[in-house]
Amino acid sequence: MVMGGFGVRLPVRKQARGIAQSEAELEASQRDAEAAVLRARTQLLAYANDVASAERRLVIYREALIPEDAAALDAARVAYSAGRADMTLVLEAFGRLVKDRQELIALQAGRLQALASLEALTGVELIDVNRTEAP
Repeated sequence: MVMGGFGVRLPVRKQARGIAQSEAELEASQRDAEAAVLRARTQLLAYANDVASAERRLVIYREALIPEDAAALDAARVAYSAGRADMTLVLEAFGRLVKDRQELIALQAGRLQALASLEALTGVELIDVNRTEAP
């Protein structure tokens, strides 16, 4: 009687290491994707907050500060022409009006930049480029 046999070594350990490494890479990729979503949400909320803040401040400038500055300038002009005030009063009132108008323009620009960033992030059109009047 003759018996024979042969043995094959299966690389189980190497496969187990490869499987563990693949699982770790999968989990790391999932965490990276979750982090990217959180970063995008954070940016989205920051831009939306910038737009809302600028819009609130624009209302204040348009409805309160600029009209008040214009009225103060008119009053200073009348007082100057009546001889009751110096030219410095007129110049100061004009300076306040110019400063507040500059701030209004800066707020409009900041709002548009935030809207453009939101457009880029979401892919939704938020700015009408064919609009003829200032926003």
